[in-house]
Amino acid sequence: MQVSAQGTVKPDGILELDNPLPLPGGRVLVTVHPLPDLAPPPDDQKRFRELVRRWKEGAAHLSSTARMAKHPAYREIVQMGPAAVPLLLAELKRDPDFWFAALREITKENPVPARSAGKVKEMARAWMEWGRERGTIR
Repeated sequence: MQVSAQGTVKPDGILELDNPLPLPGGRVLVTVHPLPDLAPPPDDQKRFRELVRRWKEGAAHLSSTARMAKHPAYREIVQMGPAAVPLLLAELKRDPDFWFAALREITKENPVPARSAGKVKEMARAWMEWGRERGTIR
């Protein structure tokens, strides 16, 4: 059985896991790997910021979220794929906006509970929690 988990190494060298592991009794072998740098490359960050600016300018007058998601700049962000996810989550934290369709399309997931549908701040919180649980953001 192979199990993956994330955690933090404390100053005294003790590893504190973010969540308990479903391990069987007896002996286990533990391998520890440092997490990769979560920051996307500077070129991706710059491109993302420019696309966000273009989308906000071009879609500001639209009231339909479906039309907003069809804007060329929004589509380019989606085409960035998984590299865009930490950038989208950071953007949600900074300024909650309509990034949920892009996140759903890229990740093929939707962590937003039904009771939060349409509540942008709650939806943003659900996505940020999703990102923390997966190590996409800290």
